[in-house]
Amino acid sequence: MKTTNSKISNFAKGHYILEISSIIDTYKDSYHEGQLEQVNCYTLEKRKFTTIKSLLSKKIKNEVFNYIELNFINTCEEKNMCINPSSLCFDFLVNDNNVIATENEIELWKREKLNLYDQMIQLFITVNGVQLEEDILIDLFPKACH
Repeated sequence: MKTTNSKISNFAKGHYILEISSIIDTYKDSYHEGQLEQVNCYTLEKRKFTTIKSLLSKKIKNEVFNYIELNFINTCEEKNMCINPSSLCFDFLVNDNNVIATENEIELWKREKLNLYDQMIQLFITVNGVQLEEDILIDLFPKACH
């Protein structure tokens, strides 16, 4: 069985350029009805990092979590992520100010006294211009649902 590093090493030899980009979809959400209409969609520019083969898997995983913390939420656990064929996904509730909903806001939302929004994030990871696919993402993030 090939290791994750050896699978990725097929993309290039020695020096690796990692890129992480994202698409963010925001939907009005109802506790009783689920997702409603889409209210926003945007992309974040790519972040680039370089590394060497021996650190590749660890660097990818660390940089993904750094990217999430820098751009979205302070804590994101791997078990709360899902893997699609070519992306790593997660979501969370935000308020009208695009700030993560507090427990109090969520309780008000459940009673339909406050609007909250489901912010869905798709992360795309490339190594030397080649997008990582599902099998490699599963190797890198084994606790994520797929």
